[in-house]
Amino acid sequence: MLYVQLRRIERADGGTTIADFFARTFAFSDSVNPQTFVLDIRHDHGGDNTLLTPLIHGLIRREGGINTRGRLYTIIGRGTFSAAQNCANWIEEHTQTLFVGEPTGGKPNHYGDNQPVQLPRTHEAEVSALGYALLGEGRTAEAVAILGLNAEHYPGSANAWDSLAEATLAAGDRAAAERLYRKALAIDPGFRSSLRALERLSAH
Repeated sequence: MLYVQLRRIERADGGTTIADFFARTFAFSDSVNPQTFVLDIRHDHGGDNTLLTPLIHGLIRREGGINTRGRLYTIIGRGTFSAAQNCANWIEEHTQTLFVGEPTGGKPNHYGDNQPVQLPRTHEAEVSALGYALLGEGRTAEAVAILGLNAEHYPGSANAWDSLAEATLAAGDRAAAERLYRKALAIDPGFRSSLRALERLSAH
């Protein structure tokens, strides 16, 4: 039996990379042709999904060898999470493995390695208009969330912070709204909407 334990899926600062490790592992496996190949990911809390390719492809290429029902086993458990969960998903989809252990800690349909996508017609003014539309419908929490994303995406826009401040004030958080109005004024000291809002707040 050849036993391999994977505890973290991360890029190494130095020394052996995951790609190097699995290149050596599969070369050794090919040389000894073990009756059983065991991959243990029960204590793997995840890392970088993009680093899993050498493992998955290495197993796929050994169809009829270690990648055979009854020869390939994957140990999972409550510590199998995030990228390790995706590892289990892809191994189940692409190999002949048999799973052993406890249910994984992560859900098979979770997200991972998300990347921001700028939609072609998504601009500050359009997102702001959506936020105000939600505010007008009384959906204050959703308006704060949308306008918050707008401010994060356009941090140099006084208008974006001013709009978020207005929604935050509508949500009942006066102190946070004042901070956001001042943030808008730090970007544009003459921004009239924020100036008037702070004047009104200071008068009450």
